[in-house]
Amino acid sequence: MPNCCQGATCACKVVAAPGGHMTVTGSGQAQDPFLLAADVAFGVASNTTFNMTQSGSGTADDPWVISVDYAATARLTDLPDVDAPAPGNGQVLGWNASTGQWEAQAPTTASAGTILHNQSLQGDGSAASPLGVVPDANRLIQSSTQGIGLSDNGMASVVRHFANVTDRAAGTPAPTLNSLSILDNVPGRIDYWNGTVWTPLLDRISVTATSTFLQISGPYNSTTPLNRILGQVSATTDANGNFTVLSSADLATAAGVVSVHVQETGTAAVRVLVNPVSGQVQGTAYRLTDGQLATNTPVTVLVDAMLY
Repeated sequence: MPNCCQGATCACKVVAAPGGHMTVTGSGQAQDPFLLAADVAFGVASNTTFNMTQSGSGTADDPWVISVDYAATARLTDLPDVDAPAPGNGQVLGWNASTGQWEAQAPTTASAGTILHNQSLQGDGSAASPLGVVPDANRLIQSSTQGIGLSDNGMASVVRHFANVTDRAAGTPAPTLNSLSILDNVPGRIDYWNGTVWTPLLDRISVTATSTFLQISGPYNSTTPLNRILGQVSATTDANGNFTVLSSADLATAAGVVSVHVQETGTAAVRVLVNPVSGQVQGTAYRLTDGQLATNTPVTVLVDAMLY
């Protein structure tokens, strides 16, 4: 008898369980042993949310492996507690306690008065009224895309640093009247903008003068700061012992001369007297040996003058 030991009787019997995918053959004898066979099979199916893959042969050395990855078509709304099938731009997920789900909604903005600040700030931090710093134009402060800083007038009102005259000439904003600057290659000297050129400020002083040495375009007002000229002049006197101490070019931007001091520094033994002549300062040299005019004589003097 099939599936029975020894064939004739059934002292033992081997059968497959129903639905177990097993088959039993043989009679259990040496020449006809029992044979158990199984036909187990696995299959996986992907969907729009998950990609399923199967590998392996089902043996101990090569077991079956089932892998799960999100599909390219998977969406956040595939999660059971998320209901956001068509979110709009800028929306965020918010919890809806009544539905027990996360739903797409506009972000919550701060209401007026939520952010407390002093008078240096403006706005309430909302989308309609963003928080910002209040610029003070009267204090030369402005607001730009780069942030808070000095306005052009503010920049022109401080002492600005430049590497050299080339760097200063290319600087922005352009200087305004009486703007101040200092060059790194001329440390300690402050220049001011007179409306046309940069002029050193070091030798500017204020004095009260009751009279002037030379008036070119009017008298000195006794309050305007003076410009100081300090330099060396080398010349040869003419037939009358005269030479130019300060030329018309030297005095082109001046309204007049308050005072002039001349110090003889050359080898010629002379004494120089200065006089205003035709909008210039002229020197007349006299020999120390006899007090006569030093005509056609090379002279060198140090000139120290105050201009207004």
